[in-house]
Amino acid sequence: MTSLLNRLSMGGKFLLVLSIPLLAITWITITTVMDRKAVVAEMEDLQEMATLSRYAGNLVHQLQRERGMTAAFVSSHGVNYRTELPGQRQATSVEADAFNDHVAAIDFAQHDARVEAQVKHALGLLQKTDQLRQRADNLAASAEEVTDAYSAINEALIDIVAKETFGIDQGDVSRQLTAYYDLLNIKELAGIERAVLAAAFSADSLSTSMFRKLLALIVKSDVHRKNFLELSPQDSQLALQELLDSPLGTELATMREVVFDKSTSGGFGIDPHTWFDAQTAFIDGLKDVAMNTEQALYETTEHLQQQALEQLIYQGLVMLAVVIITLTFSLITARSVVRPLSTAVAEISKQKDDLTKRLEVAGADELSTLYRAFNGALSNMASLVINLKRGSSAVEAVSGEIARDNQDLASRTEQQAASLVETASSMEQITATVKQTSDSAQQAQAMTREVASRASNVSHDAAQTREAMADIRDANKEVTKIVEAIDDIAFQTNILALNASVEAARAGDQGRGFSVVASEVRKLASRCAEEATLIRQLINTNTQRVDRGEQLVVTTSEALDTISEHAQRTATLVSEISIAASEQSLGIEQVNQALAQLEDVTQQNANLVVRVAAAGQALDQRAREMAALVGRFKVDDSASHLRTDHASPLADASSSSLQT
Repeated sequence: MTSLLNRLSMGGKFLLVLSIPLLAITWITITTVMDRKAVVAEMEDLQEMATLSRYAGNLVHQLQRERGMTAAFVSSHGVNYRTELPGQRQATSVEADAFNDHVAAIDFAQHDARVEAQVKHALGLLQKTDQLRQRADNLAASAEEVTDAYSAINEALIDIVAKETFGIDQGDVSRQLTAYYDLLNIKELAGIERAVLAAAFSADSLSTSMFRKLLALIVKSDVHRKNFLELSPQDSQLALQELLDSPLGTELATMREVVFDKSTSGGFGIDPHTWFDAQTAFIDGLKDVAMNTEQALYETTEHLQQQALEQLIYQGLVMLAVVIITLTFSLITARSVVRPLSTAVAEISKQKDDLTKRLEVAGADELSTLYRAFNGALSNMASLVINLKRGSSAVEAVSGEIARDNQDLASRTEQQAASLVETASSMEQITATVKQTSDSAQQAQAMTREVASRASNVSHDAAQTREAMADIRDANKEVTKIVEAIDDIAFQTNILALNASVEAARAGDQGRGFSVVASEVRKLASRCAEEATLIRQLINTNTQRVDRGEQLVVTTSEALDTISEHAQRTATLVSEISIAASEQSLGIEQVNQALAQLEDVTQQNANLVVRVAAAGQALDQRAREMAALVGRFKVDDSASHLRTDHASPLADASSSSLQT
């Protein structure tokens, strides 16, 4: 996961981070909008159910009128309402057709399954209406049977309203539907009562079963009326109460009192038309209350639908604004980070070896802190490069001085070798003279003076040779000091290179190039140290050999002193010339061998000096390469604050070396 994130750009990372809350906001927005849309759809369903309730109530009202007329018609054996009944049946059929058409247009899959089942049950009972009418026309059914049949149809239609309340979550709608259901039951019970008493007044008698049914109707009506007064709107309550307290309600109550007084004895003395018309007027009044209740229910559902739609639009706009604002601020935030970072990366890429440029720090956030840290790292790197430049300059100066000193040493060593060659040639001449002295005893005195003179000269040359050997030893000591200075310079350079590597490591990827440069400088310093060690070893060997040559020169000087003494004695000891000449011949042979050895040593010293000179030149070349390598960095080395303590040991070493 980390490797995958490292491959993404900064903009991609911001997009990845912002996509999660944006997706969450989008999901919340869609969920909220869908919920509001579901509420709007539910309100539409409520309106559809309220309309269905209105169609059912209208149909129930017409069935109630038809039921009352049919019961009176059957009870009077076809006398009463013979002319009014066909017109009422036509009105009922019109409402039934309207109900059927509305039901056919409803998709019951969006509603509670119990509503659909109840509607199907009511439609099934409505289909039997024609048979019921034929039986009433033929007087084949009693008034009680007709009343029960019509009441069953009305009960099925009214129960549709009851079933509608099961799938409704809105409290106001559910309460108003329940109140409407109670009002329809009040109307239905009033219609049943109209049919029962119309039949009783037509027959002027009331059976015991019908009287019990009448009592049950009154009790049920009282229960539904109490429920309606508790659940219905205030206007509907007042309308119902006014209807009950009206003269029409008082007249109906008086007629009921007559029925309760005479009960099953009969002889009520009430015209059935009077009762039917009065009860019909009362039911029409209940119809008006029902229409008001329907209108209140419809207005409630319409208000809820409008409110849900407004909430849907409002929440949709709010969530859209939240998404737009979030996306806008996210893009602004991402650009405020990515664009300065890209600019900084471009500036860093353009810098290359120029350590004088700095990143612009515009704020106080984490990026600004990073820019300040980068500028600080560049300042430290520039200080280090300045110190390396100065150190490389000092190394270059010291290496040039060493090369010049080695050239001088090589020249003097060659001169010393030439002198030794001349000394060897002179010794050969001395050997020839000694042999001649042994052969020519007569010329011994004159030759002795010459030998003494030559021995004195040779002694003087030997002294000069000893002084030259001392000079060589002193020169070797100077070379040793120079090599020690080179070793110190290499050590200081190695320390500076290590410091540069540490600073480059702290700088991270930006200091990788300088880390390579520091590594190359450290390698050059290590090679300088190795070459200095090799020079020191050669000088030590040279010093040992010079010491041996000095010893041989001392021996030669002593032998020449002896020869001089012998030459002086030859003047008085001519008789001993042969013996002395033989001894001198042997001594001179030894001197020849010593001179040959000294010549070999001198030649070796000359070769060593040549190698030291070559090593000095190589060191000088390496110092120049190091200076060129560090010199490609552009720094501001005029500022005094960039000097560090690391440069002082190198400067001291270079100055001491130049003084030497």
